[in-house]
Amino acid sequence: MTKFRPITSWIGLCLLAFLLLAAAVFGRGAFAWYLRSEGFRQKIAAAVGHALKAEGTFLPLQLVDGTFYSDRFVARGNSGAFFSELQADQIRAAFNWRGFFHRTCLIDELNVQQLIIRFANRSGAEPTPVKVAPQQNRSSEGWTLDLRKANVAQSTWTWATNDGTAGSITGSSFTLTPSSDSWPFDASSGKLSQTGWPVLSIESAKLRYTSAYLFVTESVLRTGNRRIRLSGEIDFKQAANLQTQFADVPVTPLLPPDWRVRLTGKVAGVASIHAPLSDGSVHVEGHMQLVDGQVEALPLLDQIATFTRTERFRRLSLS
Repeated sequence: MTKFRPITSWIGLCLLAFLLLAAAVFGRGAFAWYLRSEGFRQKIAAAVGHALKAEGTFLPLQLVDGTFYSDRFVARGNSGAFFSELQADQIRAAFNWRGFFHRTCLIDELNVQQLIIRFANRSGAEPTPVKVAPQQNRSSEGWTLDLRKANVAQSTWTWATNDGTAGSITGSSFTLTPSSDSWPFDASSGKLSQTGWPVLSIESAKLRYTSAYLFVTESVLRTGNRRIRLSGEIDFKQAANLQTQFADVPVTPLLPPDWRVRLTGKVAGVASIHAPLSDGSVHVEGHMQLVDGQVEALPLLDQIATFTRTERFRRLSLS
């Protein structure tokens, strides 16, 4: 009988190894099934919404080689959010699995192909929150978001003021590297449009977002071959306070329509911009210089030219 004992021991070890392997395969399959489940998708959406002060939802998640994919995430901001509506398309997220042991969505890198953001209306009306079923709230309690880096290929930002003017940033790509108390943005492209102002190209923009402020640092805008440097801060509860430095910027787009055919030239100088977010008004104060200015098509100049029979009086150079 003793000669069969080693065989019996080997059979026991093989059986134990088989059971452990089966448990590992079953556990991995169950875990993968859970990661694709509706409950897990709700937890992820709730964690992201909590970080953004919003309520939102993901389209179904897909897990491929440890990376999550989703076609879209949409959200509407609550009272504390800086936006009213947000939409992110073609999302790819590399999760760090260690975060699941701490009920944390730990994302090492997030890539978004298209991001659309509409800024919150500060006229006093609160944005309408997305209706979330009670079971979603209960199933997602305690989960938090820890994002290490995000890359956005294309983004569109739009806003409007109470006086009917509107503005937007289009075609902007940026990198976001959140820290413990703020979200730094580093943008490298895009166009800035605001009613009544010339269209500006974004050469570079460094921004830092906190829960109450958006700080603008080391930002350079371009109109044609001319640069405009911009810095300052936006207090989401009160006003935007910005400082600009510019040179050789065409004056025509800054003028009322009836003066655009009468005054030409370039402006240079520095200016401070104060824009309360509650009423949409803008106050600009600074020192400006008009370079190569010319005035024409004025009735007074036409009368002088007719009286003196000298055509050059129809155009007046300014220095």
